[in-house]
Amino acid sequence: MRRILRWSASAMVLALANAGCGEDVFGLDDVIGEWETRSINGQAVPGVVTVGGGIDVDVGYEHWTFLNGGDCTIEGEYDGTVDTVEQDDCQYTVDISQQTIAGSIFGTDFDGTINGDRMDIDFLGEDWVLRRR
Repeated sequence: MRRILRWSASAMVLALANAGCGEDVFGLDDVIGEWETRSINGQAVPGVVTVGGGIDVDVGYEHWTFLNGGDCTIEGEYDGTVDTVEQDDCQYTVDISQQTIAGSIFGTDFDGTINGDRMDIDFLGEDWVLRRR
């Protein structure tokens, strides 16, 4: 009986130890790539969203690309016109341990959190929800 109890205890310890081995570790690869804006201030994209304290904008799409090295680009269609933020005007850093992102667009700061394929960004007090493309 003791042998069975010891074996059961040993098996349980090994199972718990191995459970942590298969977990994904958050890294820069979880950020690099293309992301698509799904909502701004809780309003769906594509669609008309209210920003800047009352300005309605018809957002056709908004794609963010986070490049290796800390640069990013943003392309979007706003009120029927395509506009692009080039990588010289968009930079970011990632805090791996906190799973957060911080950066600036045209010198204005943004920050956010990353959880799997979802990124939540606060930019100028506006809430952007992005999904990996």
